[in-house]
Amino acid sequence: MSITLASPVTGSAQTGLTSPTFTVVADQTNNDSKRYVVTQLGGTQTGVTTHSATRPFAIDFWRPRNVSPVRIPDSNGVIRQFPRNVYGVTVRKGVDVGANQATQVEKYELRCERAAGAETYQPAEGRAALSLLIGALQAQSAGWGDTLVNNVL
Repeated sequence: MSITLASPVTGSAQTGLTSPTFTVVADQTNNDSKRYVVTQLGGTQTGVTTHSATRPFAIDFWRPRNVSPVRIPDSNGVIRQFPRNVYGVTVRKGVDVGANQATQVEKYELRCERAAGAETYQPAEGRAALSLLIGALQAQSAGWGDTLVNNVL
């Protein structure tokens, strides 16, 4: 099943954001990624802006351009090196850093590096790792948001 982001996206609670929702629209990217831009906000999100050309608020899901296969074993039947196939998600958000300053674009990125061959030999292991990662991020969303503000883990 491919990635199709249903709109609106229900965000996780953050300090200062109550019941956040994000109305998204698919945008054009390339064959190796899908992009959605935020066109409307719901819930209480005071001070948050939607997507524009000079102030982006977008999420991209991306995959490797060329998937690396498993390498050929040596004469002893051992594969010495395993290439990594990198998948990821990136959120870009325009922010102001001060009065009369140019908008800056922040980037929040998650990368998943899979050993070539693992996707067919043990697919459940990667799914379990991703399940833990997403569950932990969801459970600690507000904590991470606070950490980005106060630098305290």
